[in-house]
Amino acid sequence: AAEDEVLPLLADGVSIAALNGPSSTVVSGDEDAVLAIAAHFEAEGRKTKRLRVSHAFHSPRMDAMLDDFRTVAETLTFHAPQTAIVSNVSGRVVSDEEICSADYWVRHVREAVRFLDGMRALRDQGVTTYLELGPDGVLSAMGQDCVEESVFVPALRKDRAEAEALVTAL
Repeated sequence: AAEDEVLPLLADGVSIAALNGPSSTVVSGDEDAVLAIAAHFEAEGRKTKRLRVSHAFHSPRMDAMLDDFRTVAETLTFHAPQTAIVSNVSGRVVSDEEICSADYWVRHVREAVRFLDGMRALRDQGVTTYLELGPDGVLSAMGQDCVEESVFVPALRKDRAEAEALVTAL
């Protein structure tokens, strides 16, 4: 489902956790509320999938730890990135000042991952080739749903040593 289809269904204790594609929205939070949203779409004959995760990240379930997380983040020393970064918190190029703040990282825990918006921001910057350095090709597969006329290369594989997989991809 798209974000605008999910938003009216959100109840207390549940929020959008991620926008992974134009019609791929992840909800997170209190189990009953999440299951009710899934049931709504299943009743329409639409596919839903329960993700296996350790916590209800990017949901109100994270609120209780945010102050402690901020306290730790404020003890860290941040440095400006050497290259521009498109933030999946905002879906736009993030400023050095913003990404070097504890507030940004607290938002990163609590707010939705806006992968779709980030991919569109990269497209708008003229990016057409993507190299994924994760343990599998999940982001490459999701990226293909977000932007057209682009090439996605998942370089690493969880069943191969990183150096071997990267050389093979190249």
